[in-house]
Amino acid sequence: MINKKNLPLLLAMSIPVVMIVVLALSIYLPGMGKQPKQDFVYATGNIDYSGYQYPVVNGQVQQIEPRPLKMDFPDQKFASSVPANFYRYDVKNNTSISLQFDAVQKLRLSPSIESSDGYTVERGNGEGNFPFGGGGDYNSWFLKGHNRASKLKVKLDSSPYNYTNLQFIGWVE
Repeated sequence: MINKKNLPLLLAMSIPVVMIVVLALSIYLPGMGKQPKQDFVYATGNIDYSGYQYPVVNGQVQQIEPRPLKMDFPDQKFASSVPANFYRYDVKNNTSISLQFDAVQKLRLSPSIESSDGYTVERGNGEGNFPFGGGGDYNSWFLKGHNRASKLKVKLDSSPYNYTNLQFIGWVE
């Protein structure tokens, strides 16, 4: 049985707990049950080093050939002559589907950072676990939106020139 003398103390101590629960519910409840619906296209490979660019213009991806490199590297010819590999990410099945560049050009894409249903593709960070650090992974990619993040199963290329390893191209419309 609760002592009436302790009732004000119990009420005062329960207010912060109730406020935390209400705040958590107000943050997470609006996103509950929402699932991403829009697939996206990404490229992997020698993206930065090759000089190839893949902008989306009027809903179509373009390939801009690299300018010749002015630096004199022994392997410059190899690195600058390899275009990217393309994938369509199926958000429903959480899988990547390999595409040829001509198939990517047939897709209608939006280059917007955020999908029409409120999601973004973001790289993981290397901060690790506070306070000890370490354990972070720059090669992890996440689909973030509606106060949630889910790790993507993207296909990353292993290459000595693979500095960026993934370039978001656009959302499939």
